[in-house]
Amino acid sequence: MKLCINVAVNIGIVSFLLLMMAVFAFIVLKNGMPERMERKRSEAHPVIGTFLIEYWMWLVVTPFEKICLALRLSPTAITFGALGWHIAGGIMIGLGNFTAGGWFFLLGATFDILDGLIARRTGKVTSAGAYYDSVIDRYGELATLFGFGWYYKDVSQWGLLLAALVGAGALMVSYTRARAEALNVKGSSGGFMQRPERAFFIGIVTAGDCFITCFVEEGMRYPMHWPVIVVLAFVALGANITAIQRIAATVKEIGKK
Repeated sequence: MKLCINVAVNIGIVSFLLLMMAVFAFIVLKNGMPERMERKRSEAHPVIGTFLIEYWMWLVVTPFEKICLALRLSPTAITFGALGWHIAGGIMIGLGNFTAGGWFFLLGATFDILDGLIARRTGKVTSAGAYYDSVIDRYGELATLFGFGWYYKDVSQWGLLLAALVGAGALMVSYTRARAEALNVKGSSGGFMQRPERAFFIGIVTAGDCFITCFVEEGMRYPMHWPVIVVLAFVALGANITAIQRIAATVKEIGKK
């Protein structure tokens, strides 16, 4: 029953998102593509695409940005707010409510964007803030992945393994770049499965998982959530390939010195 209720809720959410996407598309056709996200940064994520990035900035990020500015929230407070959303998502997933967990995960990823915007808007860009942001982002993502691991530990060893592999890939994608930058080596950024892509794929599939699970595994006490299993496998593979690509690029650049 819970899964079917989630389907009804999701139909309402998706209908609203599609309607607003149509409105945004009309605005783009009339006025051109806005540039709320620096174009260089948005173009670094061709899998998601500039249209979807700018749409989310327009629909979700900008309203939250105005609220945060009105409340005079610090970038650090927003960073910890993102962590809170991720922890909430991990808890919901661990309890078996993948729909709520997926949406919370997407909100956490949204707040990951928001803290940097607020810092630039208020002139509070600092090295300490950037460090906090980077570290807390890792904790946030792992909190959600821990939720998958907690759910699957008694349901499926494959699910548990895939959640662990996604976590390993996510950490290595981040670490390989940080280590290369510490060595003053360029060419270690980019890749197919960066942080925004991981949030995009895992968040959307987890939030929308009920559309399939409600009918394929109806009545099961602990469903497998097969769409999530597939996306975890996809992201695990992509993240670890991205890490390997960054390692190869760094080694190549070091060899040129």
